[in-house]
Amino acid sequence: MDLYSRGSRFGCEEACPRYGCKGDLLVSAGLFEILAQGRILNKPMAELLGFAYRLSPSADDGLSKVRIRFTLRKPCLFLEGGRTCSIYEARPAECALFPEYLGLLPETERREHCERNGMAAYPCVTDSALSLSPERKETLRGLQRIHQKEIMATEICLFGVAGFSVDLRQDAAAATEAAGARIPYEKAEEVLESYLVRTGIYNTIMERLGVLEKEAEMESFFSALSIAEALMEASL
Repeated sequence: MDLYSRGSRFGCEEACPRYGCKGDLLVSAGLFEILAQGRILNKPMAELLGFAYRLSPSADDGLSKVRIRFTLRKPCLFLEGGRTCSIYEARPAECALFPEYLGLLPETERREHCERNGMAAYPCVTDSALSLSPERKETLRGLQRIHQKEIMATEICLFGVAGFSVDLRQDAAAATEAAGARIPYEKAEEVLESYLVRTGIYNTIMERLGVLEKEAEMESFFSALSIAEALMEASL
């Protein structure tokens, strides 16, 4: 995608340990990105999701409103030889945004964000690497908007509504010694997976993926994108 590199001066150093690709850096992707990756690898989405992605919780509003995301398993299975991305042209937008999106944050906020998310030791997170031209800043903001739209459209395709969420409070309480205790993210993923299987939502997702991937159903993708765009415009 042209937007991924337009105006960018950043490139991964050969000597970089690829912390983000191998570690716990959370990378979410929408169905449109995953579909493109499947076309490159000649794999159906359901198969690709089965080995390269997992369903993860996004709980900005607490466990009462947990949204569902497709996130890359780590270490990333698209990383060949521990160095090269095998789906580089169709990599998730969040991969293309990293680390430059940090340059859009005020310095204090950026440093706090990096510390909180374990990125302070990344060799690419430096002031010089994050010094962005006005053109690149505009491009990155555009990429963020596209990614947000595709995540919303993914929810519409799978669940019929943007912002679909589930209530994990009861399941999370059962998984901890004390109700309401804060649980590690890895445990939250396990709780979500168990909930989705128990409620049948997981099977619904897999069935919907099979329908969406058929060429005759591709119109559903574009319709969902249009709805997501309208919702975003209305929220401005």
